[in-house]
Amino acid sequence: VRKGCGEIMGCHIYFTDIPDRYIPPGVTPTERTKYAMDQSALLLHLLLRLAGESTEGATGCEERTRRWADRGWGSAAWQQLMAEMQFAFVCLLYGQLYEGFAQWKRLVTLFCNCEDALADASSSGSIHTRPDSTPLFLAFVRTVRPQLGLLPDDFFLDNLSKENFLLSVFTSFFSLVDETPDLDPVLVQETAALRSFMESRFQVSFQLAIDDEYAPVVVPL
Repeated sequence: VRKGCGEIMGCHIYFTDIPDRYIPPGVTPTERTKYAMDQSALLLHLLLRLAGESTEGATGCEERTRRWADRGWGSAAWQQLMAEMQFAFVCLLYGQLYEGFAQWKRLVTLFCNCEDALADASSSGSIHTRPDSTPLFLAFVRTVRPQLGLLPDDFFLDNLSKENFLLSVFTSFFSLVDETPDLDPVLVQETAALRSFMESRFQVSFQLAIDDEYAPVVVPL
């Protein structure tokens, strides 16, 4: 993979800047912990920023997320992020550019780690009912599956992907889908098909590992 597209004369790719996490100012310690683990607020912040809308005015974790969700899911900005994920993948696959891989990795990681956003695709979600995030996550699943089909069978063993970020983030995503009640049946079905495809194609398992320290203790009788 060739690194440094910006070094080529007349060529520079302006990808959306995606930080590792987004923690709004003035949050409580509990909210800070939530924002550090769940990237839903980061996703909504990016959507509103792309749509040219303000993220100011709401205070408190739940109120802020609820207000942002009302505007974020109803905008077309998530389609821009999905298009960027496709463009980044093209840069990776055909351009052999490290920048493409890095941005594709950021976006896949982002979409796979949004617990509250996924709950907003559920009729029993705690954030809001409509507009919801179902179209976004359906588009993600439908976009990433053909992309994964173009990767070599040994991608999980390649030096570039040796950290197995896909194994980690999709284990999280599949777990969230399994644990979120009342999701759109089509989303559940297509996510299950994606999981089956990945397990068969790459010979991997997406079962959550249990640390020995927290594993059940068997007491002989």
